[in-house]
Amino acid sequence: MSNKYFPSSSPDEMNEKPKISPDQESALDMHFNRNKTMHASDVAILSAETGLSEEQVQQWFLFRLASWRKEQGLGPLVGRLYE
Repeated sequence: MSNKYFPSSSPDEMNEKPKISPDQESALDMHFNRNKTMHASDVAILSAETGLSEEQVQQWFLFRLASWRKEQGLGPLVGRLYE
């Protein structure tokens, strides 16, 4: 997967949860609990606030969203639009 947030990550790296401190996780969790969507500006702000890279912030958010969806009993495809 190559894009703005994951420029050259291998599939193995993508499956690993980012290693972050409890303070960083708390800041990320506070944002997640307020808003389940992540915009580019949110990524940049959280990156600056936590000292994590934008890639780490985005990866954490994707893992957290997947976990939340599972807790809610939602499948991975709920909410996606199809062509």
